[in-house]
Amino acid sequence: MLCPTDTNGNNCNPAKAPHIVSNSWGTGQGMTYFQPMLDAWNAARIIPVFSAGNSGSKGCSSVVSPGDSAKAFSVGATDTSDALGSFSSIGPAVNGLIKPDFIAPGVSIRSAWNGNNADYVSLSGTSMAAPHLAGTIALALSARPGFCFDTMKEILSGSTDRSLPRAAQTCGTMSDTVFPNNEYGYGRINAQNVVNAALAY
Repeated sequence: MLCPTDTNGNNCNPAKAPHIVSNSWGTGQGMTYFQPMLDAWNAARIIPVFSAGNSGSKGCSSVVSPGDSAKAFSVGATDTSDALGSFSSIGPAVNGLIKPDFIAPGVSIRSAWNGNNADYVSLSGTSMAAPHLAGTIALALSARPGFCFDTMKEILSGSTDRSLPRAAQTCGTMSDTVFPNNEYGYGRINAQNVVNAALAY
């Protein structure tokens, strides 16, 4: 990621490093194994986005690593009414951080499939939600290049929609009507608001 090569594994070129990496995977909780990777990405201004996980049925503190790190965005999934998907993992993280950071559409999303070159299916999961945040960040960086993780978090957290249905349960010490919280994070992403905030920053 930090220094992409050609197809033969040669000619490393850090100028071709991505600005964002969208990750639809996770494992365990509170795992520090991934922290050096996240630190390196952040130092290179590569913004890490991770799905929160699909263990919401287990209740509070079900968000998975590496998205439970302070240096990664964790994304929960909502349906068309902005309600949190029953499967969407919630916080707090085992390290005490409020997670997920944001929510995005992740229920019944029309998605490409590997059956053939023209195959589409309807999928649900936080793996459907994380790319929405990554795409929103890409729009912001296209409008105003150069933001690092911390600045992008500031812009995103001030640009969310927060008129949301009450969560099925609340976790930690704060209500789901106070933001950030352990169900909706800072709220549902709003791409137009984010781009406008990036341009005005």
